Amino acid sequence: MPAPDFAQQLQQDLDDIEHGVAAAAPGSDSRLIALSSRLAAVAGLHRGLLEDALAELDMTQVEEQVIGILRGGVADTPGELARLMWQTRAGMTRTLDRLERRGLVRRDADPEDGRRVRIRLTAKGDRTAERRHELEAEALESAFGDAEKAELERLRRALDRVIERLAAARSAHANWTP
Repeated sequence: MPAPDFAQQLQQDLDDIEHGVAAAAPGSDSRLIALSSRLAAVAGLHRGLLEDALAELDMTQVEEQVIGILRGGVADTPGELARLMWQTRAGMTRTLDRLERRGLVRRDADPEDGRRVRIRLTAKGDRTAERRHELEAEALESAFGDAEKAELERLRRALDRVIERLAAARSAHANWTP
């Protein structure tokens, strides 16, 4: 199985980046660069794992997320979807247009406020969302299935703290809004 060699090489590359930064900028805290490099590696590996697993759906990552969110009932308006997915409203409109053309979602007027649009999965969209969930679960199980529940909980809490710190730093910029 080539994965351990890949993981070892990736770890070595990340260590090399950390050491290179420490040598090039001796006054800086190379641990922060190491953290940043590892966060980027985690994000890239996760994205790649899911892209590989979900390839049969022939959808963009954003499209896959939209149908997953809709199926989970977390959001059902273009604005809510855009906010949850860190997308612009215009970008979300384009995504919803593509999903609607493929017959996966439909836009309905809100019965309580005709100016508002509600996004719903079609029957085909619901089947696609179910398949997406199955494929994602299989991929994540292959990566984390042997981890202990306590280990996963510690990791989740650590990542929550990272998110809190990054969100606080990002929101300190006057022109940023989630």
